[in-house]
Amino acid sequence: MHNITITHQCGCVKRSGLEIETSIVSKDDALMKALDMKNIMNEKFCGKHNFDITEDKENFLISFAAKAPASSSCCGGTSC
Repeated sequence: MHNITITHQCGCVKRSGLEIETSIVSKDDALMKALDMKNIMNEKFCGKHNFDITEDKENFLISFAAKAPASSSCCGGTSC
């Protein structure tokens, strides 16, 4: 069995009705289900968080995506 677990449960997750933990026999099917869930969360939720999938051996974890580090002092222009 392959588990899909939502590890970070913000208010949108709690209100969504998505299963917090799901078990699926096929690893390919579990990955497809995890991708579908992640896409729903990123497209339909409020947008305060982005979600990503991490594979942990035979399981898939859906959690908050790592935020890009803040730029030190560069403004993004060509003068830096």
